[in-house]
Amino acid sequence: MSSLLPLILGLSLAPFCYGVSPELDELVLDYFRTRNPDQRTELADSIEELTDGDRALVADALQRVQLWESSLGASGHFMTPSDTEPMVIGSYQLPPGYDSRRRYPVILCMPQDQYSCTLILDQAMEMLGQTVLESVLLCPQWPDAASMHQPGLVSGYINRLLRHTRKYIHTDTDRVYVFGVGKGGDAAWLVALTHSDWLAGAIILSGFPQLPYPESTVPLLLENLRGLAVLTAWDAPSVAAQGQREVLVSAHNRAIAAWAKKLSVPIHGIELDADHALDSPDGIPETLEDEIAKILKKRRRPVGGQVSHWFRYGRHGRAGWLTQTRFKGSVWEAQQMAILPPSSDDRNAYITEVIKDKLAYLGGRIEDQQITIETRHCAKIELLLPDGLLDWDRPVIVRCNGSQRYNRIIRPSVHTMLETAYQDWDFQRLTVARLSIAIRSDMAER
Repeated sequence: MSSLLPLILGLSLAPFCYGVSPELDELVLDYFRTRNPDQRTELADSIEELTDGDRALVADALQRVQLWESSLGASGHFMTPSDTEPMVIGSYQLPPGYDSRRRYPVILCMPQDQYSCTLILDQAMEMLGQTVLESVLLCPQWPDAASMHQPGLVSGYINRLLRHTRKYIHTDTDRVYVFGVGKGGDAAWLVALTHSDWLAGAIILSGFPQLPYPESTVPLLLENLRGLAVLTAWDAPSVAAQGQREVLVSAHNRAIAAWAKKLSVPIHGIELDADHALDSPDGIPETLEDEIAKILKKRRRPVGGQVSHWFRYGRHGRAGWLTQTRFKGSVWEAQQMAILPPSSDDRNAYITEVIKDKLAYLGGRIEDQQITIETRHCAKIELLLPDGLLDWDRPVIVRCNGSQRYNRIIRPSVHTMLETAYQDWDFQRLTVARLSIAIRSDMAER
């Protein structure tokens, strides 16, 4: 079994487009080879000078860079290096004939209790059909993945795992999917709800999101799934032998389908009868196979003018062009939660407000040259703006929580494009302008 940890070796130049100097390709490759931030700054200066600040030339070069190894084994183990945070470990499997010069979709296969990563990957190969043969499969070892009550130290697992994968395997960052069965399905629900910004789709079989006070929490978090393709399938509660978990899965998914319809969130729910159960000896029903194949063709939603995202931990605070960089107040980390509404109040409304007060929120919209932002529990935020949303030659007005915070031109730059691509190791969604805003304590929050 090989490892995803070896140094990046065997780097080569891709063919360059007519009229573009190969010197640019060399500089861009050197930029991403080095870990030294001062050296990257010097290289960015050279790239900007060579291109005269032409972001289109740099964007084209970023599509041509070839930073990935060709010598990875067909399967193996990964381990994310870190001096300050818990390591993420697990297993990967490459598609047959993996070619490091191509981009590949990624399917994040969530773990189940008492199942090894190898068995989880085998299960994915069996259940996801022919499309899986074109994809990179990942399975992290994560005992508490199905529980919302995770310690804050592991809240960054998914972000770190995806960046690590992008760095060592040539992945299509617009085609990342999460998949889970049973308790793995519970975990896949949580990943979809908290990391929808990185995903193109979610496939959840016999799972439900284990959230406190689901009548209030689930409808709130379902708002995060707008624009994400979600398929959830479960067995109908018609089999006498079904146990408590099967009843819970069915009840939760029926409720989620009703909430999603009311909120106009496009979740596709399929309830299977006893003749077409998920554990049928005949395998996955053909109709469900077709729906799985549709999900695995979806692409990540475009960066649009409006975003809305509820989250618990700071590392989950990213929505399109908006991200929080410093949490305000205490993060909700309690393992248990008891809410006792006053007898005179509407129970569900009261509980929903308490949940809202515990969670953080990022919301924003861009209309013409005006950006309106609303936050909860955010001490500092950043706008990570791509080309196409604003006219860089005209002033931009930014209002945050009712107060005007900015009214002048925002300058895009090659430096910002390179720096954010390096941070995320994402060369397909390029940020060209960055604006940081501190949320003052005297500003009213939503």
